[in-house]
Amino acid sequence: MLTNKRSTMLGHSIVAAAFVLFAHVSPVEAAQLPPLSRGLTGTVSEYVVKPGDTLSSIGARNGIEWRVLARLNGISQKRALAVGQTLYLDNRHVVPTGLNDGIIINLPQRLLFLFHDKSVVRQYPIAPGRPAWPTPTGTFEVIKMLERPTWYVPRSIQDEMARAGKVVKTAVPPGHDNPLGRNWIGLSFPSIGIHGTNAPLSIYNFQSSGCIRLHSDDAEDLFGRLSVGDSGVIVYEPVLLARVDEGRIFLEVHRDVYGKKPVLAVAVKQLAEMNGISGLINWSKAVAVIDRKDGIAREIDNLGVN
Repeated sequence: MLTNKRSTMLGHSIVAAAFVLFAHVSPVEAAQLPPLSRGLTGTVSEYVVKPGDTLSSIGARNGIEWRVLARLNGISQKRALAVGQTLYLDNRHVVPTGLNDGIIINLPQRLLFLFHDKSVVRQYPIAPGRPAWPTPTGTFEVIKMLERPTWYVPRSIQDEMARAGKVVKTAVPPGHDNPLGRNWIGLSFPSIGIHGTNAPLSIYNFQSSGCIRLHSDDAEDLFGRLSVGDSGVIVYEPVLLARVDEGRIFLEVHRDVYGKKPVLAVAVKQLAEMNGISGLINWSKAVAVIDRKDGIAREIDNLGVN
């Protein structure tokens, strides 16, 4: 463990290195930054462990990486949870901006936000495509909605089954073994949809073949709120900055899993400067959030404590 003196020196060196980066502001980089958000979702709460719970299942249900959940609670990643044990949960997230009505899916956040009249009415944790099979970005429309769908296995996935030595299936009927769950929301992207799953532990991980997986009850809830013709957008924003009630400023940073947008301190500095809030930010806090990349919205002004 570092001594207090060494920890302080290390913290100063990180901040100093960050400000070296801040000196090189590029208009091209700035143009690629997401707008400043005004919204935050999620809460800080407690959860009492139930029979069958694991760090993975609790994290998947609540939109927290299981390793982060272990660290937040100071427990071993390998140790089984005890029924009745109380866990500290923090699933605060910055709300992406850009829509008044419809769906925003931010892939690094692994969250789907449903908007109505500029407000978030529902938020769901998702499983997007794995890095070798990334989910596409861009605008879309809902073009098909099916209950109890049959999964017609794409040729690419049939080939993957063959390479893995599995029985190659061309179609899977509705039921427990269907990986689409009980609901299919087809999008205008080729072969891409939003659906339930028979693998709930895959949620909040990058594990699909390009589609957007939800917990089956979440998929059913979303299904009941959408119609063919509804629209949305899929974005890739690993860095989100928000200014919310009474000027509080939150930063949320995720890993750049697809290797599309390196997470740099300079990008955060640019976004803050563009919105006139750079002087309100505690930059030692901001650099610590960037370094952790734990996917939780953290307060980085001088008003709060985290």
